[in-house]
Amino acid sequence: MLVLAAVAAPHVPVAPLFAFVIGFAAVSASMVTTALAAPLLPRKALAGVLLAIAALVLVYALGLSRGSNVAGAAVVTCALLLGASCVGSVVAGGVEDPGHLLIVAVVFTLVDTFSVFNQAGPTAAIVENETLLSLVALPWPQLGARTTTIEPFLGMGDVIATALFVGVARRHGLHVGRTAAALFGALALTMAVVLLTETPIPVLPFMAFAVLLVHPAARRLRKEDRRPALIGLLGLMLVYAAIWRFSK
Repeated sequence: MLVLAAVAAPHVPVAPLFAFVIGFAAVSASMVTTALAAPLLPRKALAGVLLAIAALVLVYALGLSRGSNVAGAAVVTCALLLGASCVGSVVAGGVEDPGHLLIVAVVFTLVDTFSVFNQAGPTAAIVENETLLSLVALPWPQLGARTTTIEPFLGMGDVIATALFVGVARRHGLHVGRTAAALFGALALTMAVVLLTETPIPVLPFMAFAVLLVHPAARRLRKEDRRPALIGLLGLMLVYAAIWRFSK
C-alpha cells in the first residue's frame, strides 16, 4: 500500500490537511492490524525480534531509508511493524494480571510526556535527526506533493504499545475487538489534537487510558499488588520530576 500511495501521491490533488489525515489513518490502521495478527510469543521468540532489528540496522547501513526513497520506507515499515509488534507481544506474555495495565498506563504517560515535551527526551532528540527519525517512525507518502515525499508519523514505541495492549487482552480474555476500537479511537483523538494545536504530542497516554476506559478489569489492581505498585509509582514519579527539573 505504501508503494502504491507513493506512486499515486504526485497525481492526487489533496490538500495538506487531508493528506495528513489520510497518512495518519493509514499508518494507524497498519499498526493496529499488525498487532491483531501477531500471536502471543514466548520469550525465546526474542531471537526473531533481534533478527528484525538487525534487518533495520542493515537498512540503515545500505542507506535505503534516506530522503524520499520509497523502497527504503517500505523496508523500514515492514521491519518496524514486525520487530516492534514482536517485542510488544513478548512483553504482553509477562503481564500476569489485566489490572497491571493501570500501572502500564501511568508509566507510559510519564515516559512519553517527558520524551516528547522535554528537550532532553529521546523523541525530541530523534525529531532533530532526520536519518534516525526515518528509521524509528512509520512513514507514509504525502499525497498531493509535487515530488514523492515520505513523512514520518507514529514511532516504534507506539507500535510496541499497541501490540502489548492487544496481547494482554488476548491473554486475559478481554474483548479484543473492544481493545482495537479503543486504540483506533485514541489514535483518532491524538490526530485531532495534533491538527488543532499544530504541535507533536505523546500518543501513549491516549492509547493507555482508552484501553483502561473500555476494560474495567484493567482498572482493578489485585490487593497484593497495590502497595508495591504505589511505592514503585511514587518512586518513578520522584525520579521523573527530578529528571525533568534538572534536564531543562
